[in-house]
Amino acid sequence: MLWRTRKKEAPRPEPIPDVPDPRREPLVYTSPGLEGLTRRLRKDGTYRILDLGSAQGANVEFFSAYSCRIRIVDFHGAVTERQEAQEPSAPLDQTLLSDLATDTGPFDVILAWDLLNYLDRPQLARVMARLTHLSRAGTNLLAFMHTQGDIPAHPPAYRILNGKTLSCGPGDPDLRPGPGYSPAELEQLFEGFGGLRAFLLRHGPMEYLLSRPGPTDA
Repeated sequence: MLWRTRKKEAPRPEPIPDVPDPRREPLVYTSPGLEGLTRRLRKDGTYRILDLGSAQGANVEFFSAYSCRIRIVDFHGAVTERQEAQEPSAPLDQTLLSDLATDTGPFDVILAWDLLNYLDRPQLARVMARLTHLSRAGTNLLAFMHTQGDIPAHPPAYRILNGKTLSCGPGDPDLRPGPGYSPAELEQLFEGFGGLRAFLLRHGPMEYLLSRPGPTDA
């Protein structure tokens, strides 16, 4: 799915304060990773964005403040369908890699959200190799990783409310074991990207904002 946006100027909503993490209602919180990403985007820049999540009108609306093209893969839907299927047809990484097969890149922004948590280590390594291939010097990758505890059985949807505020969920009441990646493992898996910044959120996951090293084309 490909979305085109035209640059427009519009007032941004005021930041929404953090709230407790309810199980069945959306969680609205301040996202340091999103804030860091927003600061790197210029209003006079032109960007190609790869969104691994589902199509969210709020996210398309947010990026309409910039001149950009958004490629939405909906890996979110693939993960959900696999969780509900009696006999999954293909490994999750192959589903995503197949969806990305026709993309040539390079993308300037990759929004992985928390979807990489649903891949095992070999699968994540293969997907990261492909994402690295689709990036270039200066590409930013935003990913939320669970390093301990359980994760929702079905991944939540993320909606951008403003340049530093996200709405997540509502959460799935059912849980599954999390991947339990250590910081050292993630550093190795993300080795194609540098400039790693990590933020521990109070409701569990680590937000990672990474960028490919080297001079940008801007």
